[in-house]
Amino acid sequence: MIGRVEKAISWLNKHEKWLIWGGAASFFGLISALCLAKYSRLGYNAIDLAYFNQVFWNFVRGHWFTQSIHPHLSLGDHAELLIPFLVPLYAVWQDPRMLLLLQAAALAFTAWPVWLLARTFFPRTDVGAFERLAPLFFVAAWLGGPLLQNIAFFEFHVLPFALAPLLFMLLAYRRSRPRAFVLWALVAMLVREDVALVVLMMSVIAWMERRSWFWRIAPAVLGCSWFAGAMALIKHFSPAGGYKFAVYYAWLGATPGAMIMTAAAHPLLVIGHVFSLANIEMIIGLLMPFAFLPILGWRWLPLALAPAAQMMLGASGGGEVTVETHYVTLFLPGLLMAAMDGYARGPLLLSRIARALTAIEARVMTAVLLLIAAAYSAVAYGPLPGAMAATAAMPGGAPEYRDAQEALRSLPSDASVATSYALLPLFSSRERLYSAHYLFLGVTQFGERPYAVPADLQYAVFDDTDLLAYHAQFPITSWALPRYGGGFMRLSEAVGAPVAVHGPFRTYERGTSTDQSMLQHDSEMLEKPRSIGPLTLLGVERYAIGGTQMAQTEWRAPMPESEDLWIEYAVNGAGGRAMRVTRSPLKTLAGFTDSKTDSYLLPVAIPTVGLPAGTYGLDFRVIRGDVTTILEGDRSVGLRFSEKETLGAGDAGSISISR
Repeated sequence: MIGRVEKAISWLNKHEKWLIWGGAASFFGLISALCLAKYSRLGYNAIDLAYFNQVFWNFVRGHWFTQSIHPHLSLGDHAELLIPFLVPLYAVWQDPRMLLLLQAAALAFTAWPVWLLARTFFPRTDVGAFERLAPLFFVAAWLGGPLLQNIAFFEFHVLPFALAPLLFMLLAYRRSRPRAFVLWALVAMLVREDVALVVLMMSVIAWMERRSWFWRIAPAVLGCSWFAGAMALIKHFSPAGGYKFAVYYAWLGATPGAMIMTAAAHPLLVIGHVFSLANIEMIIGLLMPFAFLPILGWRWLPLALAPAAQMMLGASGGGEVTVETHYVTLFLPGLLMAAMDGYARGPLLLSRIARALTAIEARVMTAVLLLIAAAYSAVAYGPLPGAMAATAAMPGGAPEYRDAQEALRSLPSDASVATSYALLPLFSSRERLYSAHYLFLGVTQFGERPYAVPADLQYAVFDDTDLLAYHAQFPITSWALPRYGGGFMRLSEAVGAPVAVHGPFRTYERGTSTDQSMLQHDSEMLEKPRSIGPLTLLGVERYAIGGTQMAQTEWRAPMPESEDLWIEYAVNGAGGRAMRVTRSPLKTLAGFTDSKTDSYLLPVAIPTVGLPAGTYGLDFRVIRGDVTTILEGDRSVGLRFSEKETLGAGDAGSISISR
């Protein structure tokens, strides 16, 4: 048995470089496949992929840093000066999926500098064969842990491209190569303004290690100078003339000076905020994949101090959002270096705790703990288990993806379009693209200023699932809450009338009236209106838009703004079996108010895909309750009622499906 283990260790040492590059290639292949599958499930619904794809797409056409989702140049958000250097790669395939592939490749490549850095902590001379495997173990934990995977799988951002140059910068520091250090620091800071704060903290490390004056001073000068210049650039291009993300720290004060004064005057307030449950959860999530070894190597943790302050001092603190998104990127260099230092110290600590352990047994146990911690964390809060399950459940992508592609093909490529979260990436390869949630709120991000309906807006393609997301998101968002009440009316007035239906997606055209878009009318008003709670059902209208059968119920709703009401419709086949279930909020996108009668028209799309010709019953329930959105395959698909009261149910008639 011992002989086999020794042979295996010898084989690993002999093929170490091949294993590093093989692991990187495997990471790239698996992550890329799962990201492309997520794209085919319309899973990229957090705006970022669409935002960056539009920036890159416009860049290829000579419109530098231009996008229309947030109505200003992207330089008004972040100083992401690396983008021009990535554009030639994107130009090969001008598609949002190319950005996902580039991001996966950049993250996979970091396996190489991680291995080189580990070799500076664990020299290959005067140690046994097993000790020489430590760099390989770190690469395995790095690629197999959840943090790098979460970055790759969440959305696309430029920030992850800073990771490799930061690691090479640290390698130059470890090897005492000043020119290489400056070069890699400059490349890293091109990525985004806050990368400069990590470079700045290298001066602290150099002071702690009593390095020469160059190492103590140069990183601070580089970091401070770059950060100041980048912030001036952002301020110049920002419509508000400042750094809009400062809103996260508004609880401390409106200006940096006011924030410092608040912290000085109320230290307990700041301490309580820093040590909140969300921040403690974030710290545990960051340390666990490294088996908490960074605690032993704490001397390197100042590198993570700036990103920690960014997240912990934010209004909502860190929490799982930090660990599960790109925000973790700038934590990783400091955590990695501290973990490597801690790994070198770990066996000695284990030997002191368990005196019966030999030196080699302590080293083996440290390695095993590292690999187990990475694997456990990957399963506990990494993206792969859920992503693989969702991909297996929908191997060909979501049916809605094909509907979305049909909606995309139905519009001119140069048309200006407003669309919903899930559809933004598909429509983002165009010059004029708008997010429907700004039409809904009527203000820009963080409520900085009013958001006027774009004068050139021609079409809107909308998925009513977003209405559920708005309902769950905006009432608990401080800057959006004051604008939530009239949002449905603002959106309805902005997008025009429906002219086509593709599965769950309705296409609206501005300047088109409802009467022009509705065909095959079949109205049935009830002889005696039916009261359901505060609502009164007046009747049902059946018609077709673009060949798709629709149903529209007409309700009278006194004081609807004060009611949290939802109407659930079921299309029933033979034996009363539900074939389709649709939920709509009372204040729906295509509804409108008759000011004389306070009546709301609530249209309900009845997809005909998969339904044979025939007559189907249309039943409904009126529900009052608080809801949150639920996810399936990375996409919002419905509601979960935390508190629910069914006010009534009934039969709204039938609908005929013809072929």
